[in-house]
Amino acid sequence: MEKHELPDAMFVSDEVVAREVELGDGKKHTLNFKAISHVEFNKWVAALTSPDEDVRDRAHSRLVVASMVTPEGKPALSLDQANRIKPKVLRKLSDVIAEVNDFADLRGKG
Repeated sequence: MEKHELPDAMFVSDEVVAREVELGDGKKHTLNFKAISHVEFNKWVAALTSPDEDVRDRAHSRLVVASMVTPEGKPALSLDQANRIKPKVLRKLSDVIAEVNDFADLRGKG
């Protein structure tokens, strides 16, 4: 069987995307994001529907940790830091994460 090269469009890009996000101080800050794989997406969905309240409460934090990166593509914050994000800021981060990952279901939640 001949091996065919698969199109890049099938896979998550390693590209780091810079976005301006208004944070809790009312000012816009440049933050970096990357797309997540279906594995990370499934972890988020499973956490949202977990019977464990603690897991559900941290679902969005885990998604932010998976998607927010340094300019070099390394994780930008810890889960403990993500758990302390202000609700208004989480909503704005969630919008950017939904855009970068091209899924609309996340928008407006968080």
